[in-house]
Amino acid sequence: MRVTNNMILTNAKSNINGNKIAVDKGNNQMTTQKRIQRPSEDPVVAVRSLRLQTQLSKINQYYEKNIPDAESWMEVAGTALSNIEQCMRDVRTLCVSAATGTNTQDDRNTMLTQLKALQEAVFSQGNASFAGRTVFTGYRTDHDLVFTEEEKETSYKITQKLSADNMESFSYYNHEAMIPTNEDEIKSFNVATGLKSADLNIQKSDYYRLRLNYDNITDVEKITMGENVFTLAEMDPSTDYIPPLAQYDTNGKMVYGTNVESADQTRQVYYSNGTAHDVTYRFFNQTGSDPNKMPKQLYIFENEDDWADWSSKTAATADDQLKKYVPDEACVMIKSTGDLVFGKTAAAKLRSEHADISVEYDKTGFEKGELRPEFYYDSVDNTDLANRKVYELEDTRYEIQYTIAQDQTISVNQEARDVFNSDIQQDIADLITSVSNTIDAYNKAEKIKAMKKDANYQADELQEKLDLWLSAAEKEFDYYNNQLGNLCSRELGKADQYLEKINLANTQLGCKGDQVSLTKTRMDEQQQTVTELKSKNDNLDLSEIIINYTAAQVAYQSSLQAAGRLGQVSLLNYI
Repeated sequence: MRVTNNMILTNAKSNINGNKIAVDKGNNQMTTQKRIQRPSEDPVVAVRSLRLQTQLSKINQYYEKNIPDAESWMEVAGTALSNIEQCMRDVRTLCVSAATGTNTQDDRNTMLTQLKALQEAVFSQGNASFAGRTVFTGYRTDHDLVFTEEEKETSYKITQKLSADNMESFSYYNHEAMIPTNEDEIKSFNVATGLKSADLNIQKSDYYRLRLNYDNITDVEKITMGENVFTLAEMDPSTDYIPPLAQYDTNGKMVYGTNVESADQTRQVYYSNGTAHDVTYRFFNQTGSDPNKMPKQLYIFENEDDWADWSSKTAATADDQLKKYVPDEACVMIKSTGDLVFGKTAAAKLRSEHADISVEYDKTGFEKGELRPEFYYDSVDNTDLANRKVYELEDTRYEIQYTIAQDQTISVNQEARDVFNSDIQQDIADLITSVSNTIDAYNKAEKIKAMKKDANYQADELQEKLDLWLSAAEKEFDYYNNQLGNLCSRELGKADQYLEKINLANTQLGCKGDQVSLTKTRMDEQQQTVTELKSKNDNLDLSEIIINYTAAQVAYQSSLQAAGRLGQVSLLNYI
């Protein structure tokens, strides 16, 4: 093949340019320390770099965002659970000291103050939040678990399910000791109390009860107890069933008892003298059930005073008339306290059958610190009747899932219903009431003792009467002090159950935390590994760049020198 000078010069220019490109590439590598500047320079390196970058971005998301968020969420929940646990331990400690019944009045006053503080503290933890999201409310993280202020107009229809297995014995008291203020009142002990002797001044009755998780119930719509369904019905006094509590003389005339006055279920209690007295309570009919099933009757009272008033005129025996009375085959509900109180026969039957009990009730007005019903029960928010909100509590769990690694998710939340409910608050409320009653009863006795020492009341007649007053006050104190001891002893077992539940939640949370910690360690190692691989793929070592750049520079300079010599020799030199 014939090679011309032009061909030689063209090839020389091409080679010089190639060497110059190599120098420029080395210069860029020297500046950026990157292997390539454009994918076209090395497609294999470019594709591998993209894959590694994608993988690294995912790892960074897990390691730098998702895992820290999951850790923070669980840390907030863990702190709240620890605080609740500490509150319950404090309650338990108070109960241990009070269960002996040997506390002083100062001890009881201190206990009362601490219980009130603990009652408020327990559920203040329910609204614990992370980044503006409540941690105990499932997927409804924009809702508070606990009412943060009093809401008088808020109204819910609530369906609460109970079990006869959870019935507990509870003491109810009727009448209270009084304190005379002057000589005439001291002398009129029997008149002041309305009773025949000091021994009858306060009466105790023990029943089994179940407790709704709310008090001050507005109304009750339906109660199902085992196979019995009680619904409020319009009743005709001429045809409808009247409970077998009325007493009649030999001529068939009612001596005292109950009767239906009107269709709205207001009833009258008849005194033996024939006069009538309205008592605020409601009588429920059984529907669609066997009339021999227990309980046979259900009575609903606004408060314990109405219950006591009804008992005093309706009970079949004089002894029961002095107490808060429940017929053996009946159930009494107190709306102000949310208590369902069972007669002996009804309680025994329901417990033997392990009966399920369901109560549909309305509640309007909630106090600060009360739990919102929708997180615990099937409920309907009727506050705005035009925009009712229906909440159905399903068995499914509302879990907050975080992806903390490739194909690895973890639930970071605990639902409040799995950890605590209003039972804790109601138990503390019972303790507060019992401590308060015991303090008041002790103070009454101390005031009467002070009156016995008063120079104005040293007459024998007054001293004898003051002894009766003191006996009544001391009996009341003994009752309430004994009840406080019993409640504290019972609360020890309940506190252990609550603590066990809280500890289980803390353990589950801790296990999840360990899992996140292990994954975090693995993500840290993967981040380092992928980062190193990407660096090796994308970058060049500076020494390697210098060597390559120097070689390219030498080749470029050599090509320039070689090209310069081409012009000095031509074909004519050989002719």
